[in-house]
Amino acid sequence: MFKNRSVKKFLSRIFGSAYCCLSQVYGLKFKLSREKYGESTLRLARSLERNQQKQVRYKLHLRFFHQSQELNLLPRFLKFKPPISHPKAQAIARRAGWSYLRLIISACHDKLKKVKSNVVDDLNKIKAVITDEENTVLAQVISRKNQRSETYIRSRHQRKLQRPENSTDLADGLSTCPTRNLTNTKSLFCEKE
Repeated sequence: MFKNRSVKKFLSRIFGSAYCCLSQVYGLKFKLSREKYGESTLRLARSLERNQQKQVRYKLHLRFFHQSQELNLLPRFLKFKPPISHPKAQAIARRAGWSYLRLIISACHDKLKKVKSNVVDDLNKIKAVITDEENTVLAQVISRKNQRSETYIRSRHQRKLQRPENSTDLADGLSTCPTRNLTNTKSLFCEKE
């Protein structure tokens, strides 16, 4: 469609992958429809794409956080080192981590509701503007991209759940004690965890 790569690069930066993919699929036909529909339609298509990607991400993150909660594994970024070395301080840090996890889950649910309504609005707006054929192509392009990001996020979450520190038999998912020889007091401390 465009022979100049800098023009392609510029347009893909402005409108994102929806422009690149649609221009590759349609070629000259999409150039005519771009002239017909204008820049606002491309922005709307990009907005739809971004909102659907957010929706996929939020759903997968919610699944991961709920899975962590069910397995009683606190994610690494929510584990805190207390300022003092005391059992009560460690218990407070653990409780704070679980409280933050519950807060993250509720915030993720709220964001997901908002994104779902944005997706429905974008779909209704774009269906009113473009033809059914272009709408199906746009849906295919977006779903392909969403599938790629979904597989990447799922594999990343799976790696996080299968980390050696999470495969302990400890009830609260804390990291295991070192395997080297320990003194009696240190081994008793690790057993109590």
